[in-house]
Amino acid sequence: MASDPRRFLRYLEAERSASLLYRALAQTVDGERREALLELASMEDEHAAHWIEKLAEHGVDVPP
Repeated sequence: MASDPRRFLRYLEAERSASLLYRALAQTVDGERREALLELASMEDEHAAHWIEKLAEHGVDVPP
C-alpha cells in the first residue's frame, strides 16, 4: 500500500462515520441486534485506531 496520508485521512473519516452510525442504530434496537451493532462500532473504532497510527507515522495531526 502506498503511503498517502490524504487517503489515510479519508479512511479515518469513513471508519469514524461508520462507528457513529452503528452506535446510533444500536440506540434504536434491543438485545442481540444492539449488541451486534455495538460490536461493529467497536470494530470500526479499531480500524480508526489503525489509520490514526499510520497518520502519526507520517507526522500528520489527526483531527478530532
